[in-house]
Amino acid sequence: MGLYPTKEIVLAGDSRDTNMQKMLNIVHKSFLPEAVIIFNDVAEKDQDLFELVPYIKEQGPIEGKATVYICQNYSCQAPISDIKELEKTLLTL
Repeated sequence: MGLYPTKEIVLAGDSRDTNMQKMLNIVHKSFLPEAVIIFNDVAEKDQDLFELVPYIKEQGPIEGKATVYICQNYSCQAPISDIKELEKTLLTL
């Protein structure tokens, strides 16, 4: 893991939401060996997770929609709330 730059993928939304579940499945099925995947479940409000990874407090769902943030080298791409766009983006990583 230390040989290559890592990507951070933050999924933000309610774990009970159908689109959030679909996005989680898409990310988990993708081959992303350099990625760290973090799930910010807004239904849980996990304070331990916020202490460990404080920046995810700012990476929440947009307009109530499940949202994915893909970051590398302290910079994030535009947030993704569309399932097809997520699939397309993950193919380019």
